[in-house]
Amino acid sequence: MKIITFLFAMFLIIGNGACKDSSKLLVGTAKVNITPDEPVILAGYPGWMQSKRVSEGIHDSLYCRATFLKIGDDKVLLISSDLIGNYTTYEFFRDAIMENTGLKADEVFLSCTHTHSGPVITSDEEYKNTNNYKYTQKLKNHFIEAANKAMAVASPGSLEMNNAYAPIGVNRRILVFSPDRWPHDGGLVKMGRNSQGLTDNEFLVLKMTNENGNDACLFNYSCHNRSLNAKNKMISSDFFGVSEQLIEKIIGEDMVASAFAGASGDIDPYCVTTGFNTENYWTPETELMGAMLGQEVITRYRSEGSQINPNSIKTAISEMKLPARKYDEYITNDSLPKVGLNVTVASIGEVAIIGLSCEAAVEIGMAIKDASPFKYNFIITHCNGSSGYLSPKEFYKERGYEVFISPFGPEAADLVVKEALNLLYQQH
Repeated sequence: MKIITFLFAMFLIIGNGACKDSSKLLVGTAKVNITPDEPVILAGYPGWMQSKRVSEGIHDSLYCRATFLKIGDDKVLLISSDLIGNYTTYEFFRDAIMENTGLKADEVFLSCTHTHSGPVITSDEEYKNTNNYKYTQKLKNHFIEAANKAMAVASPGSLEMNNAYAPIGVNRRILVFSPDRWPHDGGLVKMGRNSQGLTDNEFLVLKMTNENGNDACLFNYSCHNRSLNAKNKMISSDFFGVSEQLIEKIIGEDMVASAFAGASGDIDPYCVTTGFNTENYWTPETELMGAMLGQEVITRYRSEGSQINPNSIKTAISEMKLPARKYDEYITNDSLPKVGLNVTVASIGEVAIIGLSCEAAVEIGMAIKDASPFKYNFIITHCNGSSGYLSPKEFYKERGYEVFISPFGPEAADLVVKEALNLLYQQH
């Protein structure tokens, strides 16, 4: 009887140990240089401007940064790249990553910081600059390399969350009655600097460490990554990239700092419209804002945060089909095919990560955060595709740039918020 009792006790100990090991959080990170090595057309502005923006040099390097999290059989891969967005190439990159890693579509968050000084990404072999097409083909291998590296170095780790603040973003929708202001759409709102408008300058800093010393921090900030203007011809990751590189330089060479663009469709950096004089169109304000954002992340990273102790990772993706409109109309046009938009959600303990494949207005991100059942909500835009501007219904009465070029009808934003919350409540 004693032998049986002893064996039963050992079985419990071994069994509990096995369960404990399988429930450990594994963290892995990686960084890969993705800077073009040939002149490319730079993205971020209307087509007639793009043709004049062939890169003439490199101000700072572009990177792809990957973070891999795993608990048992649950896993998620978060990729942040210093690019404008994957407008027509998301599935091309996603399928390659899935094929080479074994991950599923809902386990991959492929996002861009939305720099307006990086290359146009294209799968069109006939694109006017063949270097852009060749670059896109190379980029696929860079993404695969970053994903595999992050997965290979994953080891037991920990998560901490901190709240942060940086006064960089300003609302850009101003009330103007002058018909001379662009866009000439008969609207009351033009692009400018609205210091009284809604912003979301609070953001999250997610600190990750692992036993191998491959530490990481993820931060999301709601602001257009375009402090450099349309005349800039130097490749740059803009102020998001400045902040990433500063964090990595100060905290240590093994640090991977990944920036993500929050809901910022109507938010610009404060320097864009202030008329600073520049030399060679490189603004010192880009360095200043990157340093401000980076120093805030460093401060919060080094502060004691809230410990996150997840026992699972849940993921889901919804491939939505939303009401469409014509560019010269401000109502839904039912004769048009519906527009696709992906909502991807992952929950890691008290942390929810919400990826939107669009350029969502700040109001949309705040609506999701306000109604979410999770304590921490990490909003990522330009994620798993780039569907265009998504604006609240009330914007369609005021019009303005964000609505002027949007493919979506007025009802689309409410449907996206509802679907994001639906996925969040299912996982909570």
